Amino acid sequence: MTVEWGDSAGNYEASYYDGKKYKTIDVPKAVNSYVHGIDSAGDVVYAWSDSTGLLHGALCTKCTSSGRKYYKFHDPKGPKNTAADGINDHKLISGNYIDNNDVGFGFKATY
Repeated sequence: MTVEWGDSAGNYEASYYDGKKYKTIDVPKAVNSYVHGIDSAGDVVYAWSDSTGLLHGALCTKCTSSGRKYYKFHDPKGPKNTAADGINDHKLISGNYIDNNDVGFGFKATY
């Protein structure tokens, strides 16, 4: 199970609960990590914000084990927000982004 929570500084952190204890799984160098989904392999998707407040997407593979690796991504069509919102067991990520015209779109991607 994944959870996000606000710390005493007002920033959001992400954790994984393994049934016994919580493990922090924040996106490296993110100001805020908003965990949005996990699949049965322990791969996790996020929205995360940088120091300017811009949202980006991220995928953490093997996030519940010691071999975790983070992949950060952003929509190439503009500098607006991107978020990964869901993941399934077929390596499919869904999410949304806002283009330069402030129009929102959904996306799906495989990895």
